[in-house]
Amino acid sequence: MTKKPLPAPKESNKQIQSYTDAVKKGLKAQHIVSKGGHWAVKRVGATGASKTFDTQSEAVSHARKAAKSDKSDVFIHGRDGRIRERASYSR
Repeated sequence: MTKKPLPAPKESNKQIQSYTDAVKKGLKAQHIVSKGGHWAVKRVGATGASKTFDTQSEAVSHARKAAKSDKSDVFIHGRDGRIRERASYSR
């Protein structure tokens, strides 16, 4: 599989711009995404999910614990894939 760089985000989309800037700065983060009727927790840069759950709340709880120990951020995605919440534990 050939990896292609993502296209530059549109300046009008503040959510994408904020995330892209954070990744460029070396952000470590946990993402909660919908996957096949379940909720997966995936770390930025990982090839697959670290763990999957039946409910989003279980996935969020797991991701928050991981983010607190890693001093990273949590991005909670809705079923449509859009980021709907972000929490930072990097301080």
